[in-house]
Amino acid sequence: MKKGMCKIIILSALALFVVGSVGCSKKGEAEKAGEKIDKTVSAAKDKLKELTK
Repeated sequence: MKKGMCKIIILSALALFVVGSVGCSKKGEAEKAGEKIDKTVSAAKDKLKELTK
């Protein structure tokens, strides 16, 4: 009985890992927006550095 329960737990953990890995590979809208904000802030910093030289 314990071997069967152990197999179920291992298979469940493996299934959760696979589903979690696949789910995290796609970028969501919030992540895309965050990347755009990061690029904009970086560009603004570069321009500010150019102006203050």
